[in-house]
Amino acid sequence: MKIRGFTLIEILIVIAIIGILVGIVLVAFGGARASARDAVRMSDLRTLEKMLEMYKIEEERYPFSTADF
Repeated sequence: MKIRGFTLIEILIVIAIIGILVGIVLVAFGGARASARDAVRMSDLRTLEKMLEMYKIEEERYPFSTADF
């Protein structure tokens, strides 16, 4: 009876393929995270713009500094 196992080369090839796939996934998720971060930044800027406009309506001028808020 002969017991067959994996050779060292086969194991190394599988590890290399898994490493490549993990690298691809990390790059893809990095782009998605950056896109989500940019969307949050744009939302924050729109909120700030609305706050400044509300201040201008109430005070009839824009604030000179953040201390005016």
